[in-house]
Amino acid sequence: MSVVKDPLRDVYTSVTSCRSCGRKIYWSLTERGRRCPYDVGEQGEATRISHFATCPQAREWSHRGGRWGQ
Repeated sequence: MSVVKDPLRDVYTSVTSCRSCGRKIYWSLTERGRRCPYDVGEQGEATRISHFATCPQAREWSHRGGRWGQ
């Protein structure tokens, strides 16, 4: 298992894979305190890029516009 250092909270967190696209992600909190998946960069570093913005299947998981939001 690999870990990344979360730049916002200054803690280490485990890296997992997106269940839709398989890309490496880690879970953290937004600035408002909500859980959000973030991308892991090419060099294995934590980014602050929301995986919801980069995942091709993000709409399927969205509570606003996917299968739950209809």
